Amino acid sequence: MVNYRVEYATKVKFEVTPPAFEDLLKNFTTSVDDGIETSAEEKGDGMQRALMLAIIQAYSDFRKRNDDVGKSFLFLIDEAELHLHPTAQRKLKNVLHSLALGSDQVFINTHSSVFVADNLENQSLFRAEKTEGVTDVFPVDQASKPYVVFELLGGSPADILMPQNFLIVEGLSEYELLSRVIRRIYPGKPIVQILQANGDIDQAERTINAIEKAFTPINASIYRNKTVLMLDLPSAAKQGGFDQFVHNNRHLRDNRQIYILAMRDIEQCYPDKVCGTYGNWKKTQEECDAMNGKKKKQLAKHVGNTISKDEFEQNLGVCFDALNRCWELSFSI
Repeated sequence: MVNYRVEYATKVKFEVTPPAFEDLLKNFTTSVDDGIETSAEEKGDGMQRALMLAIIQAYSDFRKRNDDVGKSFLFLIDEAELHLHPTAQRKLKNVLHSLALGSDQVFINTHSSVFVADNLENQSLFRAEKTEGVTDVFPVDQASKPYVVFELLGGSPADILMPQNFLIVEGLSEYELLSRVIRRIYPGKPIVQILQANGDIDQAERTINAIEKAFTPINASIYRNKTVLMLDLPSAAKQGGFDQFVHNNRHLRDNRQIYILAMRDIEQCYPDKVCGTYGNWKKTQEECDAMNGKKKKQLAKHVGNTISKDEFEQNLGVCFDALNRCWELSFSI
């Protein structure tokens, strides 16, 4: 302010009013030096998104330090994942989540599985779906979230390098045999990933706990109603655990997703065929009990590499039926 006296004792006052904060922001410019200093507008989309992340993180840190409880903000972010690496996406979500734990609220519209997959405190998921020109919004619960993530990743197992279905077997013999049979005899069929539940064929006692351990993560995924199990005939000692497993997963019976061999060991189901290296492929229960894991594995590889299509389908009919059902239920690509 400047005061100046003129003739006739008149007083003139010059006063400069400070600009409103909103007007100040309109003239605010941001420059970024990434080796060449230019305005943020001249940088690429990725750099601009990284700058946005840095500003939000700085704001979050400021709120924490100053305990600014007198104000709350509503953040509306459209496609926050654009131009950000998945690691940066997850970092952005964590920063936004830290704001939401206070008095702020954050709404994110996203097509990124990264923002959907992780479960965080006070997080709610909703899915927008348009039907005949009308958009509806539905809450997403834990049971349906894997399907949402699957659709966000492309809606096809091929998009995420996943098999079209899973076949769970008890041990290494079944794995070695069936993986070779599929590769040799059925190359044009849908891609099936064989999972061995036990992992160690030398274990003296196979328990249903191994099957449950392999099945549990798949049972909570998009493969719940597609995965097929092929199990050995349970012994008297394992019958109780087997019955309990089937009771707890009744949908496996109802949807024909579980198949049981006629014998306790798959070696008892091999074709009655003699070779110079392994003798008769088909073993008795006593012979199976006397074989160690290495011998069973070698025999399974040999049978898988040499068995004919007719021999497999006639002698190992349960295996063939399990594979057929696995192919029937597989995802289409």
